[in-house]
Amino acid sequence: MAKDYKKSPTAIKNYNELIEKLKLIDVSPQEAYSLAFKNKFNYDKRHFWTMFRITSYLRNRMQYAVNLKSKYNIEVKSPKKVWDLYHKELKEEKWFNEKVMGGWIPNKKKTGKFWDTMWYVDPAYWSDLVNAVLEDKEIIKLIKTKMPKKIDSCKESVKNWGYYGDSRSIYKLWFPGKKVDLYQEVQNLSKLVTEKRHNLKFSPDYLDIRKLPNWEKVKWEVYNWDELKKTPQKYFDELNESTKRWGKTIPNYAKTAYELKDAKLENWRFFEVRQWLLKHDWYGGKVNQFKYYTQKNINLIR
Repeated sequence: MAKDYKKSPTAIKNYNELIEKLKLIDVSPQEAYSLAFKNKFNYDKRHFWTMFRITSYLRNRMQYAVNLKSKYNIEVKSPKKVWDLYHKELKEEKWFNEKVMGGWIPNKKKTGKFWDTMWYVDPAYWSDLVNAVLEDKEIIKLIKTKMPKKIDSCKESVKNWGYYGDSRSIYKLWFPGKKVDLYQEVQNLSKLVTEKRHNLKFSPDYLDIRKLPNWEKVKWEVYNWDELKKTPQKYFDELNESTKRWGKTIPNYAKTAYELKDAKLENWRFFEVRQWLLKHDWYGGKVNQFKYYTQKNINLIR
């Protein structure tokens, strides 16, 4: 015999009734949302792996879209104050110059890509520059006609997951010991990008790790911790001395963007998942990626 849900004490007919029942059991709106979100999406390692793959794909597409400005020599004029400041600082190489870095740096201007030139200006208005480009009518037309095929962006994203030229290396952090099939990973990412059932995941709310319960505590021990523990203290002492010397060369306008903390062995122990997701604390909080990863922009570049 089917259960009579109308007589069940947990039966809810509408949102108004839901609110009243939550009040009765003293559940706050934030707690209710967090519990529902957690129950629906299941915050295990696989969940964060999905978030990581989506953000890596969106970063790849975002960078390509913004670089259409330089590729097709499009002059974006609005807002005027932002672009006047950009051209002034770019000419001076104010942000990423030798004074800031304390030594030689690669000349990103030589690439001719707009995204690269942003590194020469204050990160406080990177988001304003990105939004200005993505709101330009000529750029929007180019995005709709000149962006790479989605499958090609998936291939590029998977290729960029690794380090030191090894695309498989990223899996050592997420899934130690897992046998990796890069072709299959491209196909899996393509399904994630193209299938309608995943549309909800391509949204600022889903990708904002700050909305998850206890998001600052999401971490796990790195696969090679036993090997890392053998690192001599002398290494950290020399690194800290180098950091102190470099810190003295940083001009005042840059000091808020760099956290000059002492290097410690314990800092290497855990893999913190937030570092791979949409960043909210880049350059001391100066870069707010969520300002340009809006639903409108995600839909535009996806």
